[in-house]
Amino acid sequence: MQSLVGLDISVGGAFWWNHSHLHCGFFVQLFAYDTVNNLLTPKPGEPSFLPVPPSTIAGASAGVCSTLTMYPLELLKTRLTVEVKS
Repeated sequence: MQSLVGLDISVGGAFWWNHSHLHCGFFVQLFAYDTVNNLLTPKPGEPSFLPVPPSTIAGASAGVCSTLTMYPLELLKTRLTVEVKS
């Protein structure tokens, strides 16, 4: 059986579904890193206005953005998983 993304649902689909939050966090990090790095990198011929490389600040910002967006979802997932039905 094929899914929309081409995964075999009977074999790998369950794995992808259970670990899809890892992919979402990666995309958030990648987007944040690229956006911040593009904003802070000086144009050719312009002097740098930062004492550290822009990629350092972009990496830190990407980690913060990923944590702030994914932690609440992870918390919700964990609480729903552990929830005891009476």
